[in-house]
Amino acid sequence: MKRPRLFGRSVGLLLRPRWHAALVIASRECQALLRAPTGYVALVLALLGAGWLVDNQLEGARAAGLLVLDRPFQVPMFGAILITSVFLAVSAVVSVARERERGTLEVLFYGPVDEIAYVVGKLLGQMAAYVASVGVLLVAFLLLSLASGFILSATTLLGLLVSIGTAGEVVAFGLLLSVLAGRLRSAVLLFFGIATLFVSIAVAYSVALLVPVEGPTSPILPVRNALAAINALVSWISPFAYLERALSAAALGAWGGVATTLSEAMVYTLAALVAAAFILRRRGVRPREE
Repeated sequence: MKRPRLFGRSVGLLLRPRWHAALVIASRECQALLRAPTGYVALVLALLGAGWLVDNQLEGARAAGLLVLDRPFQVPMFGAILITSVFLAVSAVVSVARERERGTLEVLFYGPVDEIAYVVGKLLGQMAAYVASVGVLLVAFLLLSLASGFILSATTLLGLLVSIGTAGEVVAFGLLLSVLAGRLRSAVLLFFGIATLFVSIAVAYSVALLVPVEGPTSPILPVRNALAAINALVSWISPFAYLERALSAAALGAWGGVATTLSEAMVYTLAALVAAAFILRRRGVRPREE
């Protein structure tokens, strides 16, 4: 069967085979994630981190003599979701690069699979696995609420659901980096290098804000302004920044902000998928020689 073109004109004719291929790839991807032990290790780390943060909140409330703590699960929830999201991004990065190196990607494209079906299938499979992990996190937070005595608010529960809307851009970001790098080692190094850069910029900007300014001619002002501009740019590039904004808006009950952030995340996801499909088309699917 002839493989459909990436941006063909007969959209109606291409829709059915592409969706079928995408769903098959999604099922295969989700099953691989659910069978792999690394996903469960990441989930255990997320749960341990959340439990540790809740315990710190409890000890802090006791030490301060507080009877009520405002949004005690907000930080633990964000930590657990962040760990799970980082695993999701790494999994997306490794998945494509590994299949290219093993020759699996080339074999797939001999069938009725094209670049769009492939990246969409990867996205759907990863998101299905993430939805399953959100269910586990929900049960874990309910148990933590019973054990700690802290009230699990509705905004916290909705925050878990909101995170599903930002999971797509995390996967799309990983897929884009993977097709850019090509090889597995390069893809992993590229992801962690960019993630470290994002964190370094945010930390540097936070430190610059703490430095006192003695006057309008202080040399810290241009440095702070430059870091502010770079940090603002990173907030639009980093998929984790969208996650943070969405969860912060959900915690405050600012549903207009949640809707805006999720809309931006959808555009981000679509743009990253199109870019990944285009680059994959241009670079080919054959494993590269050393």
